[in-house]
Amino acid sequence: MSSALAAEWTDEEVAAGLKRAEYARHVISGNIARLQFLVAVNPDCSLADGYQFSLTKEPEHGTVDFVPYIGFATYAKDNVRAKCNDKKLEGHMLSYKPKDGYVGMDSFTFLELFPSGMGREITFHMNVRPVKPKTREAVELPRPRP
Repeated sequence: MSSALAAEWTDEEVAAGLKRAEYARHVISGNIARLQFLVAVNPDCSLADGYQFSLTKEPEHGTVDFVPYIGFATYAKDNVRAKCNDKKLEGHMLSYKPKDGYVGMDSFTFLELFPSGMGREITFHMNVRPVKPKTREAVELPRPRP
């Protein structure tokens, strides 16, 4: 494991080879939330062989999809791969769509496995919000204080 990656992992996570993370996101009922661009690259910015991901816990009130997508990586500045952030890369977009009309909480978990043998187990807690009708009424905004 590179020293740049090691700084992001606790000793326990390194020993287990697995990092766990949880995120909370909001989505409007019936809409698709694009949650994360999934890609793994080598230090020379070529795509890493052996990168895999899979859904390990399905959502109860929606669907998760991994759609082929061309996007940009977001490596930290001190990561050897940070120079790859300005290059378009082929990966997958992780998305979630709640069932039509559903409002409430949902969650799912997926696992990423990297060629190095390390992995990340990520749980998304989705807060599905109701659709609010748009209004055409003008709303007076508060004035800035001098």
